[in-house]
Amino acid sequence: MVAIQLALGFVALLPLAARIDPPADPEQMAASAIHKSLGVEFAVAESKIRRSIIRTKTPYGFKMSKVEKDSPAATAGWKEGDVLLEWNSQPIKALTDLDTAITKLKKGEAGKFKLARLKKDEPIWSRQPWQHVEGQVVLK
Repeated sequence: MVAIQLALGFVALLPLAARIDPPADPEQMAASAIHKSLGVEFAVAESKIRRSIIRTKTPYGFKMSKVEKDSPAATAGWKEGDVLLEWNSQPIKALTDLDTAITKLKKGEAGKFKLARLKKDEPIWSRQPWQHVEGQVVLK
């Protein structure tokens, strides 16, 4: 009888447990904020795998999976597949770092960026398959 009462007590608590939201992931929150301000989505998992496999002078950066048309990123010339390496001369090691740097800018201010873009005519196994692109993004 006591076992049945305990089981019913746990069943009654299940709806309460279902309403508790898990803690928000700071990287996901930063990715959402960056998407709103710059109009770009990053392939976070792919970027982390790339950094763990490829040993380069720049073992950081995030690959862009989507750049929305008419966004500040598209206006600056960012393309899908580019890897954002630096923002205002600081390496991008986490999306939270980029989000913090972007939130410090006011509308109409520009942020300097450095990204790597795969060369079109160069095979991936080449010694220099990437070209570096630098410029500025103006926030709207």
